[in-house]
Amino acid sequence: QQAPRLGAGWWGVEDGSVWGAAPRPTLRLALPPGRRVARIAVEGRYYEGVKATRMAVNGLALGEVKLGPGPIAMPAALGAAPVLELVLEHRVSAPHPGAREQRLLGFFLQGVYVEFAAQGD
Repeated sequence: QQAPRLGAGWWGVEDGSVWGAAPRPTLRLALPPGRRVARIAVEGRYYEGVKATRMAVNGLALGEVKLGPGPIAMPAALGAAPVLELVLEHRVSAPHPGAREQRLLGFFLQGVYVEFAAQGD
């Protein structure tokens, strides 16, 4: 199994984690053949004022979710997809001129954890 790959919409790695550049960073997860994902946990924290994420996986909209506090159930419709492409959409406001941070930030990604369904489910 490969490590998650950052797609478009991320800033550089900072202290082993990475900021998602708003509004739509993407993440690609290569999975072992024939295994269905039951849940995914996206660990990290939101930037000031950002409280939730609109998430899509392989084009299936999961609606608004909160990243960080626990796992997110994956729809059975994904089946045993060999790759999951996550799109994490954040609503952010442009920073005020003179603000210390001028980047558009959404979520500070610290890790991704995958829980597979039991064989035969």
